[in-house]
Amino acid sequence: MMVVIAGPAVRDQVPGWNDIVEDKHVLAREAFLNWVSIGKPRQGTECMLMQRSRAAFKLALRYCRQHEQFLRADAFAKNVADKNHNQFWKSVRQTRNEAASKHAYSIGGIVGKSNIANFWKEHYEKLYNCLPDNGAKEKFYDKFHYFLSYYYCTIMYSV
Repeated sequence: MMVVIAGPAVRDQVPGWNDIVEDKHVLAREAFLNWVSIGKPRQGTECMLMQRSRAAFKLALRYCRQHEQFLRADAFAKNVADKNHNQFWKSVRQTRNEAASKHAYSIGGIVGKSNIANFWKEHYEKLYNCLPDNGAKEKFYDKFHYFLSYYYCTIMYSV
């Protein structure tokens, strides 16, 4: 008699499942069902086989979860190398964007929010200020301060 135990309806995709985990899962499930069918003994060959196959399965699953980014990148590279462009773009679309980092933690070896902000500030200052301004910056600030003082005086006298 074969006992079937239903699992959850929706499962997260685990990169590396087919290559690393699937065979261990099949063995662990068969050992578990065999162990259940003989009455769940606490010792003996069936119990030891169930425990060891379950441990091997959990170890393989933990490895895949800890190395998820590497395994996912490896699968992308394999699709590109096999010239399977449709599968490559399908897997890129299926990648969960909410798992992606929204902020960079390191850029060009620079770490920290303020250091990264200063890096980009200096980068764009060099990029947009590659020509001499001949004092245009100071003239702008002088006109700006004059405008602010004029605007402030106008408001103060109108009240």
